[in-house]
Amino acid sequence: MRKIICAAALALVTLVGCCGNSRPAVTKQEVVRVFMHHPGEYSALVRDGQTIKTDRLNYGSYWEYKAIIVLDVLEKEPMWYELRNKIYTIHLHSEKDVDGGAYKPGKQPEVNTRVVK
Repeated sequence: MRKIICAAALALVTLVGCCGNSRPAVTKQEVVRVFMHHPGEYSALVRDGQTIKTDRLNYGSYWEYKAIIVLDVLEKEPMWYELRNKIYTIHLHSEKDVDGGAYKPGKQPEVNTRVVK
């Protein structure tokens, strides 16, 4: 009986360990604009039908989530982003699609980032 319980526990631990990273990817189509608030912290305006909403990408969790910008979207195609395994991959037309965004570092006054041209 003891061997059966140990074998069942081992099988359960193995099953849970192998399935830990099997979360499905989250994909958002129709990104209208991307804002960089701080290096590594972005937000996106996403069109959903006739409405536009703001999605915060890895905001406030700088060490847990990473962001990668990929310039692979054709000119007439919509921009998009994907979250997979704590990595945001933001697919844009060009680097000019990233705008500066404001952020407030703690108790200090609000700071605006600017696009360097």
